Amino acid sequence: MLPGMKNLSALTLGSLAVLVVAACSSTESTTPAPAAKDGGVAQDGGTEPAFTHIAYCLTSGPVNPSNDYLKAHRFAVKASRGGTTAAPTITLALSFLKTGKNQAERGDPTIHANNLTTENVVAGAPVNIPNLPLAADGSFVFNSPVDIDIPGAGNPLSGTDVSLGTLVLKGKFEAKPRFFGGFTAKITKAAAGVGAPVTANCIFDAAAMGDQLKAPLKEEYLAPASATDAGTSDAN
Repeated sequence: MLPGMKNLSALTLGSLAVLVVAACSSTESTTPAPAAKDGGVAQDGGTEPAFTHIAYCLTSGPVNPSNDYLKAHRFAVKASRGGTTAAPTITLALSFLKTGKNQAERGDPTIHANNLTTENVVAGAPVNIPNLPLAADGSFVFNSPVDIDIPGAGNPLSGTDVSLGTLVLKGKFEAKPRFFGGFTAKITKAAAGVGAPVTANCIFDAAAMGDQLKAPLKEEYLAPASATDAGTSDAN
């Protein structure tokens, strides 16, 4: 999976990135917000933003050769639309979620509650992707100018810190409970596998605080062909 992230502003291994238009919430908690990553956007009002989606990214390639769907990276996502009618934009803030119980039962090093809560967000600043232009059909492309750091606590593949470089995130925002995206990258820092390519398909599900996280099946990661060409062509 994406294996943690620096500034898209996961995506990470396992299933970066994490690629949020429908159901944007304005509710915010009173938990102090972490600082934005270099080049990112600081959060308004000094409070942590409410989350609007949960993203699941399933990686393929050397990092996850069996495409184990229980090894998907998971993110809490906030999406904010901006720009104008003629030139719409989207700003994304993605926070790694801690390795879940279903993953830990498969041999991963950490066990945490399987709910969307601030306590289950990995400590550190969110990955911020500011002001992405949206095409007429809702599609977007993001080329990260910096490496993305994946924290070990949010890396279900190895449980160790990993960095991804040359990350390209693509997706298509739709006014539906679910939209799809995907990313490609290369491992730039890890205990092993530096230089290995990473490809991921991502699912973004609308969610509210307290919602239970799940493990989408492999076949669910097969986005419609029109949604994105950044991820894997299949999830077998």
